[in-house]
Amino acid sequence: MSVRPPTAKDGGAGGVRADAVDRVARSAGEGVRWSVAGEALDVNLVAWLPRHGVARHVNGAVDVLLVGLRGHGTLEIDAQSIPFGPGSVHLVPKRSRRSLRATTRLVYVTCHPRRSRTFAPEELVGPRTGSAR
Repeated sequence: MSVRPPTAKDGGAGGVRADAVDRVARSAGEGVRWSVAGEALDVNLVAWLPRHGVARHVNGAVDVLLVGLRGHGTLEIDAQSIPFGPGSVHLVPKRSRRSLRATTRLVYVTCHPRRSRTFAPEELVGPRTGSAR
């Protein structure tokens, strides 16, 4: 998967059209499906297959805003399990322990102050073992 700048087809430099979100929701790919970086802000469109997601970790660098668009999953913040799906909006404070696991095809947006990456590849979770893949 290559992350590319948005085009007019996707809604222009400032956003993603709803049909682009639908295409991501229907696709088989997962992880960051679209990304844009401003001078001070990173925004990612992320998708996970059922039983996949982001393993439990502590992000000590930045607060992260998560906005659910399609599908369902469970967000865990500091050992509190929270249902996550369309219309969910959660601010995950830096230094909190968090994880996210899809129960159905899950599509959401992350937004955080600019930095090199939101998570390390080893923090992605596979479907069977729950261990990093």
